[in-house]
Amino acid sequence: MDLKGYDEWKTSPPEHDDKFVCQCETCNEDLYAGDEAWYFQPDDLYFCSQECFKKYLLRDPEALADDMIEMLEEAGDLYESEVEAD
Repeated sequence: MDLKGYDEWKTSPPEHDDKFVCQCETCNEDLYAGDEAWYFQPDDLYFCSQECFKKYLLRDPEALADDMIEMLEEAGDLYESEVEAD
């Protein structure tokens, strides 16, 4: 049985019917409308996986620490105070 074009179809990358939106900020994987992805609103970035998002965060540990401190201060969970005796 000869299936004309089967080998070419089988070895070619899958085609997406959906609209291309962007690429993962870390690994550059194409992301299409309807794909599941991680969205980082402050920087308006998409990531194909939580692992790629972690790599993005860890690219600059000092900036990550600064962002964490700012977030904790805004939430009222971290503040400067004098040490008080019991």
